[in-house]
Amino acid sequence: MIKGIKVTHIEELDEKSYDRELIAARLADSMFTQVLEYGFFHGDPHPGNIYILPDNVIAYLDFGMVGQLREDLKYHFASLLINLQQGSSKGMIKTFSAMDLLDENTDVPQLKYDLECLITKYYDTSFNEIKMGAALADVFAVAYRHRVRIPTEIAILGKAILTMEEIIKKLDPGFSVMKAVRPFGEKLFKQRLNPKNILSRSWDDLVENMEIIRDLPKDLKEIATTVKKGRLRFDINVKELQTFLQRLDKISNRLSFSIILLSFSILMVGLIIGTAIADKQALLFRFPVIEIGSIIATFMFLFMIFSIFRSGRM
Repeated sequence: MIKGIKVTHIEELDEKSYDRELIAARLADSMFTQVLEYGFFHGDPHPGNIYILPDNVIAYLDFGMVGQLREDLKYHFASLLINLQQGSSKGMIKTFSAMDLLDENTDVPQLKYDLECLITKYYDTSFNEIKMGAALADVFAVAYRHRVRIPTEIAILGKAILTMEEIIKKLDPGFSVMKAVRPFGEKLFKQRLNPKNILSRSWDDLVENMEIIRDLPKDLKEIATTVKKGRLRFDINVKELQTFLQRLDKISNRLSFSIILLSFSILMVGLIIGTAIADKQALLFRFPVIEIGSIIATFMFLFMIFSIFRSGRM
C-alpha cells in the first residue's frame, strides 16, 4: 500500500514543507531516464498515477499503459528534440528520413517550409517558456498533414511528455523541460559516437550482410527454377491507368487510319498503272472498276474517319 500526496495537491505539499522545485526536477529526470536510458516508460502519467512520498520521493502507479523505444528510436527521438531546440528544419527532415518515415509521395520542400513556419512561431519565445509537449504536438501535426507516419511509440511518448509537463509547471512554473532533456540527448549522442558502439553496430551490419550473401546462391537458384517452369509473374503498377489506356487507344486508331490510307493509295495506284499499261479501261461486267473502286474506298475511308472522330479518341 502506497500512502502519499497526490502530485497536484500543491497546498498540501506546501503545508508539509515538500520541496516542489526538487520534485519537478525529479519528475523530469525520471521521465527522461525511463525514455532515453532504459527505453521503457510510463505511458499514462496523469496526476492520479503519481504520488509524492516523504523525502520528496516520487511513486508511479498503474502501469496499465507503457511505452517502449528501441535503441534506434531513442536516438532518433533525441535527435528530433535537439533539432527542434536548434530550430533546424533540415535536421528534423533528416531525422524523419533516417526513421524511414518519408516516401516518394512526400513533398519534402513543402514539409521543410511548414516546419520552418512552425519554428518561426517559437522564435520570439524564451527557451524556458517553450513547452516541449506542445512543440512536439505541433511537429506531429505538420507530419500528419504531410502523411508522415509517426511511430505509435513516439506518439504515446509525446502524449506522456505533454501530461508530465503540465504537472511540472504546476509544481515549478519556472522549470524548463526543454532544458532538462538536453543532457540526456547529449549523453545518447556521445554513446552512439563511442568507437566501441560504432564497431558493434558495424559488426552487426557485417553479419547481416554476410547472411544475405550466404543465401544469395540459393535465392538465384530458386529464381532460375521459377523462370524455367514459366511461373515468373511481373506485377506492373501503372499510375493513371485510364489515361494510359486512352493514349494507347488513340495510337491504335491512328495506326488503323494509316494502314487504310496506305491500302487505298496502293489499290488506286495499281489500278491506274494497270489500265495505263493496257491502254484500256478497266471494266467488270461492263462497270468501270477504277471509278467504282474509288467510290467504295472513299466511302470506307470517310466511314473510318467518322468513327474515330465520334469516339473522341483521334
